[in-house]
Amino acid sequence: MASESSNNDGDGDGDDDYDFSFPIAPGPYWKLPSPSLVLEYFTVLRVSTSPAIDYVLVVDTGSSLTWIQCFPCNKCYEQVAPIFDPKRSATYSVRYCNQHVSPCDGCNDRGECTYNYVYGDGSYSQGVIAQEVYSVGDHMMNLTIGCAHNSSGTFNHSDGILGLGRAEFSFASQVDRRYGFKKFSYCLVDKSMKEVPVVSSIRFGNDLLDLPSDVVYTPIIQNPDHYYINLTSIIVASKLITVHTSLPNGIMVDSGALLSSFPRPLYEAVRDPFRVAALRLGWKPVTYKYHDTCYDLSSYTGGIVTVKAPEVILYFAGDDEAAIDLKAENVLFNYAWVEANFYCLAFRPNLYEGFAILGNVQQQGIRVVYDNVEKVIGWFDSLMNGTITDSDVTSRAIMLGVYGLKDVEKCFSSSTTFSGGIGLIIRNVAGTQQAARCIYLTEIRSAEQAECIGLWQAVRWEKEQKLEKVHFEMDAKFVVDAVNKNNGAIDWRLHNIVLDIKHLFSVYFLEIVLCSKIKK
Repeated sequence: MASESSNNDGDGDGDDDYDFSFPIAPGPYWKLPSPSLVLEYFTVLRVSTSPAIDYVLVVDTGSSLTWIQCFPCNKCYEQVAPIFDPKRSATYSVRYCNQHVSPCDGCNDRGECTYNYVYGDGSYSQGVIAQEVYSVGDHMMNLTIGCAHNSSGTFNHSDGILGLGRAEFSFASQVDRRYGFKKFSYCLVDKSMKEVPVVSSIRFGNDLLDLPSDVVYTPIIQNPDHYYINLTSIIVASKLITVHTSLPNGIMVDSGALLSSFPRPLYEAVRDPFRVAALRLGWKPVTYKYHDTCYDLSSYTGGIVTVKAPEVILYFAGDDEAAIDLKAENVLFNYAWVEANFYCLAFRPNLYEGFAILGNVQQQGIRVVYDNVEKVIGWFDSLMNGTITDSDVTSRAIMLGVYGLKDVEKCFSSSTTFSGGIGLIIRNVAGTQQAARCIYLTEIRSAEQAECIGLWQAVRWEKEQKLEKVHFEMDAKFVVDAVNKNNGAIDWRLHNIVLDIKHLFSVYFLEIVLCSKIKK
């Protein structure tokens, strides 16, 4: 029996202050072959202990079974990591039919529990149900998995699937039973940022959010396997489209699906006003045999983030503001393997009446929260926008300063929250200001939170501008210590955002030095 690391005894009574996270990113981060680079989001789990192997898995809220390809492999697709060999693992054990294990679809001649999992696009995985040790960071746990001997389909060179659906055997449900974590969240980074591999995190715990006041929620519709929510209406170029009657069972939130899909009548109701608005913007339509609404956007030399797209807003049941205002990168998908500036509408029709999927393109740039306590899904915009004032800073060695727009510490002497801002300033090596950005903050609980958000935004800004040899300068020593050291005394509620910053530093910005400039 492998040792396990936990803050509870596994009876489901988790510690609200305890959580864990691991990376989630599109293909470039994992160096997967094209075109899988841009189709899915992946994470990594370490399987077994003898030997332990890292497997890159598709993050899929649209299915529940977690599986990897295993020997003997009767029919397997090409993957990057070595195919798992159960005979070499001291912690692997197959599950038998007399053990009444879910999801047991049948039994083979040896009495082993088998499964046959078929996905919406016709891809499939077949094998046996087993138990194996998975490691996530420092945490080890026994999990029920699928050991696939026959697999084929659009798995995009991944090593398998991380199933996060609602069924009792999903990874999320098993983590809940092991640690008592009933919530998880992720942020899908923008796939259009091709120059530098970008990564975010998927988090499991009971207190996941840095900015809970910014979250809007919509109820989860009762379903044993999937996350359905009620899409009530859509606005496209100022035209209101009523949705509920078209989707009486709601729309499924599916991180493993690329594009959102609607029944054809609803798809056409979205597509037609979008086309009209695109023509008014001067977009050049192009033909593509796999999609009916595509454009040549080569005139936008700054990439998709500079494109002003027709308005598309998705409205959901629940909070009055339960809406997602889609940006250009959420409305269009770049088929770069066809042509660099070739973009198509990131929605497609399906053949099923009353069925719809909210795909991962529409989920980019927001942190999505799955709360199985309140039975809701929430989200908030995790990217605050700003404008750089000088485009000639990308090749210079610079210092990026994070400063409060007023004395942040004093703001909390008489109030539990404040509204204010953080200023970011880029200087060259001579100390001359090159650019500035202002970030407005509301409902901030502490100076630590404001400074952490400021540093996080500074790192993102540096990444956007592709700056080199960057030194980060700030006057908040407690934040510097939290990022540079393991013993930084910082508010536990800010632990996740500090982890995000540290991960970005360690993975992408190896030459960056975080410095503290202390006021005298």
